[in-house]
Amino acid sequence: MRASAKRFYSILVGIGLLFGAVYVYSSYIKSAYEGVQKLRGERSAESKQLGEAKATTQVVSGLLEKYQSVSEIEDKLSLSLPVGEKIPEVLTQLQGLSDLNSIKIDSMSFQYLPIEYAKEKTVLRPRGALRLSLRFASKYDNLKKFISNLETNIRLLDIVSLKIDGGGSTKNPNLNCNLTVDSYYQVKE
Repeated sequence: MRASAKRFYSILVGIGLLFGAVYVYSSYIKSAYEGVQKLRGERSAESKQLGEAKATTQVVSGLLEKYQSVSEIEDKLSLSLPVGEKIPEVLTQLQGLSDLNSIKIDSMSFQYLPIEYAKEKTVLRPRGALRLSLRFASKYDNLKKFISNLETNIRLLDIVSLKIDGGGSTKNPNLNCNLTVDSYYQVKE
């Protein structure tokens, strides 16, 4: 074979190898590269989503810590304005305050007052009230202390009326008192 023929065949083989390389590249490598790009995109999206989830988790954790103290406040508030009448608690508190101030309660009665509903839409529960009527005899100083203790009691109480009938003489230093008190509560829904 002559040198020019060898060159011609080697050029043809080179062109064939070039076309083969282009075919292999377009068939196998290009599709694999597109798959790699797709996987990189998914990984990037998932890592971004993971970062957002971590940030959201931190925000929720912060809110839970913040509102955990709110639940403590709600518990304390429910002592002063409980959900439900809780009549035994009111009676026990009044009896305890009277014992503390050396007052002997002769009689105690209660009645339900109409429930007050909010005029506008609100998240607050409707409010109810119990009217408690007490009859007792007491010295003036003990009566002052008893009323002061009612004002500072944990449960929300309003003194509606105080009526003093007789007593207070040298023979009988005790005053005969009729006391009306309203105790408030949140209505159960």
